[in-house]
Amino acid sequence: MRVRQLTAAAAVLLLVAGLGGCSDSPAPARTPEPVPASADPTTTTGDVRPADRDAVEDGGVLRWAVDRVPATLNVYQPAATADSALLAHALYPSLFRLDEHGRPVPDPDYLAGAVSTPPGQEPQVVTYRLNPKAVWSDGTPLSVADFTAQRTALAGLDRAYEGGHPAGYDAIDVIAEGADPHEIRVTFRRPYAEWRSLFGPLYPAAETATAASFNQALVGGAHLTAGPYTVSQYNDEGGRVTVGRNPLWWGDRPKIDRIDFLATPPEQRLDDLDQDGLDIAPLTAAVDQAVSVAPSGSPSAPSGSPTAAAAPPAAAPETAAL
Repeated sequence: MRVRQLTAAAAVLLLVAGLGGCSDSPAPARTPEPVPASADPTTTTGDVRPADRDAVEDGGVLRWAVDRVPATLNVYQPAATADSALLAHALYPSLFRLDEHGRPVPDPDYLAGAVSTPPGQEPQVVTYRLNPKAVWSDGTPLSVADFTAQRTALAGLDRAYEGGHPAGYDAIDVIAEGADPHEIRVTFRRPYAEWRSLFGPLYPAAETATAASFNQALVGGAHLTAGPYTVSQYNDEGGRVTVGRNPLWWGDRPKIDRIDFLATPPEQRLDDLDQDGLDIAPLTAAVDQAVSVAPSGSPSAPSGSPTAAAAPPAAAPETAAL
């Protein structure tokens, strides 16, 4: 078994970058392409090497281990998990991503630009210029209604909304359409330096405009999305979520045809990777359970498992790809 370790941040990059075919047509390279416009706002790390997009083969299916099928894809609901966020990165807009220097920059798939009034000038006004090609899966463009509804849901001003209250939304005073429907002006009641962290992910107004719609679990394939992938199967009992290419996607075409997120117990993942049942899996818990203790008292890797697969003592779970 040949295992490569990837950080949790790299795992998300893999998701949206869309590696070449895994189970159906192996790609010549197993490294993610440079962070695309549709990528998550995370940084690449030293163990991830960019690859030219043209060098990555098209097609195939990527099988990705998750703890369980998420109870919701709305990351702001109490039931949301890390798996909720993982899938949301493939399905919903995030307006900013980090560049190679770790600085947040507008994601051109969603934003043509975004500027704030200079520090010290009040009120602070942020002007977002939306990519006019950015549309929800029913063909409706992203609009001021989506921004307004999300702010209402997350600002904590209406107790009927049963969710978290991320920092910054309560600092917003007014959201209004600018010079045209693709310009959004957000006026703050008090300065908010971290304004780039807002609206990522951005959900459609249909899911956030009322407390009743916001509080409902966001599951299944009947909901609007606006990412490089759409949900084609959401099977809680079967432990599988499948996403396929979004036919309306306006950005670079994802390399992978389909991603299967498979609910897999941690202790089963090493075997599934070894037996070609998975392509990517978080391994921290699995490796911890798989490592045996030698007579000397020092841990040793089990037979057939490379020592490089052992998880570091640090925080973020590691992900292995065959």
